Amino acid sequence: MNPFEYTSALQYKVKSLAQQIAEFKSGERYRKLEEEYKSIIRKLEKNIRELKQELAQARKEIRSVRNQWMEANDDLYHECQKELDRKDRLIAKLKKENLEVVRQRDEALDKCRDIRQEFYRVGAELEEEKGLNQKLTAQVNMDFENSSIPSSQQKPGRKKIPNSRVKTDRKPGGQPGHAGHRRKLHAVTET
Repeated sequence: MNPFEYTSALQYKVKSLAQQIAEFKSGERYRKLEEEYKSIIRKLEKNIRELKQELAQARKEIRSVRNQWMEANDDLYHECQKELDRKDRLIAKLKKENLEVVRQRDEALDKCRDIRQEFYRVGAELEEEKGLNQKLTAQVNMDFENSSIPSSQQKPGRKKIPNSRVKTDRKPGGQPGHAGHRRKLHAVTET
């Protein structure tokens, strides 16, 4: 930078600073600063008022949303309670029905047990009667040929049962070439 330009720049700067000092001495600069300060404060206060209004509106909305949420929550709670009460009643009803079904089942099992006992008793009596019937039938069919009763005690009119077997020349007993039927071996139950 050349000295002329440097000097010119310093002179302009001195003139500017002198003017600022004169404004400060006259109070003009203070008034301008005060007006700027007041206008900035007014803007800031306006901003603050707007922000306060927005905050109040947000709080109002939050309160409204909270109240709506609480109402919805209360409605859901009441619906849930109603559903729980309905299910409790249904459970109580089903328990009663279950008890009734269990009672009926027990009665049916008792009847079945009684019928089974009666069936076994009747079956036992039937077996006894069959045994007695066989015994009596065997006694009736006895004659002097298959018992120790002498022929003189045989009832009159009793016919001899004929033998329908054809007489062959084979010897009694096992025949040659026949494998035979032997007794089956039983499994050992005790060692």
